[in-house]
Amino acid sequence: MLIALRTAPSNSSANPVERIMSIVNIGLQGIGVMRQKMSDEFEKAVSKASSVKEVRETLKSDELRDEMKQSRAFPKELLNNQMKRLSLKDKDFQVFNPVNEASIDQLWEKCQEIDPDLQRNKTTKKDLKNLDSLKNFLKTHCKETLCFPDQEMLKW
Repeated sequence: MLIALRTAPSNSSANPVERIMSIVNIGLQGIGVMRQKMSDEFEKAVSKASSVKEVRETLKSDELRDEMKQSRAFPKELLNNQMKRLSLKDKDFQVFNPVNEASIDQLWEKCQEIDPDLQRNKTTKKDLKNLDSLKNFLKTHCKETLCFPDQEMLKW
């Protein structure tokens, strides 16, 4: 299983994201995570993939996607339990379940109501900069802040 977390540049200790990452790193020390072996068919298909994009393409089949979920169940539970034991300023970390595909599709439909020119495979900043309806919506309905809305967490 690959776990990727993006942190702020320059490893700033004044940055709240970096504080969280240092706690996560401590929490993950000494933990080895390995998924269960799956069917030979699946293992062959995944071993041929050389990128995450290719793995996603391999997982288009419902059967293979379910098999992957089963193989990740134990490491996911192990990591969830470990993260729940961590805290910052006497506030326990929270672990959330990922959203399902139906909810993602529903959100995407709402996004396209905001700007019909929005394309699912073109969501980089460069792609979005020319979508005036989307930019106007974000400007009038959203607030840009650090990743933690709880201001108490920002005080060190």
